[in-house]
Parts: sequence; C-alpha cells; structure tokens
Amino acid sequence: MRKGNTSRLRNSSTGDRAFDTINIIFMICLMIVTIYPFVNMIAVSFNNANDAIRGGIYLWPRVWTLDNYKYIFGESDIYHATLISALRTIIGTVVSVFCTAMLAYTVSRQEFVLRKFVTMFFVFTMYFSGG
Repeated sequence: MRKGNTSRLRNSSTGDRAFDTINIIFMICLMIVTIYPFVNMIAVSFNNANDAIRGGIYLWPRVWTLDNYKYIFGESDIYHATLISALRTIIGTVVSVFCTAMLAYTVSRQEFVLRKFVTMFFVFTMYFSGG
C-alpha cells in the first residue's frame, strides 16, 4: 500500500520544513504582487471617472458605476479594434509556426550546405537580442 504525503512530512528534517515554509510564503507574496494590478484595474474601471482621477482607489471602488463600460461599448471603434487584434494574433501565430517549421525542417536535413552556419546564427540571436 502506498503512503501519502503525511509520512514524508513526518520524516522531513527541520531544514526541509523551513524551506517549504519560506517557499510557500514567497509564492503567496508573488501571487499577491501578480494579481494586485488586475484587481486595482477592475476597481478603477467600476469607479466613477471623476472620482478615479483623485486617486486612492486600491481594491474596492468608492463610487460604483457602469458608465465607463457603457461609454466604451457604445463606441463603434472598439469592435473594429478587437477584430484587428484577434486577426493579428491568429495570423501572426499561424505565420510564425509555419516559418519556424520550415526553418526546422531545412536545418534538420544533413545535405543542407549552410546548416551549421544557420543553426549558429539562430542560436546566437536567441542569446543576444537586438533590443
């Protein structure tokens, strides 16, 4: 019969428990730092625009309103911008995957004369970007 995690915790050393505790605390702090900007953005978006200019909104709106969303979705440009973003994402992904597959196939062929040069060129550009 297989033992669960309880036997591992009983047999772990003080250093293992300290590492696990510090690791959990670090991960919780990282999670809070990652999620906070999204929560703040949502709180500001549901707050009155004039009140939001004053600042001081962190996790909860002071003056609840849906006027910001009514304004954004009332504009016809938002739908066109969303379509452009979606098409750029889809077309860019398809073209990128296709070009990467073509390059990978070419470099995988033993008879390709410039194989080593092309491989080193792409490895070099992976490590040292142009900015």
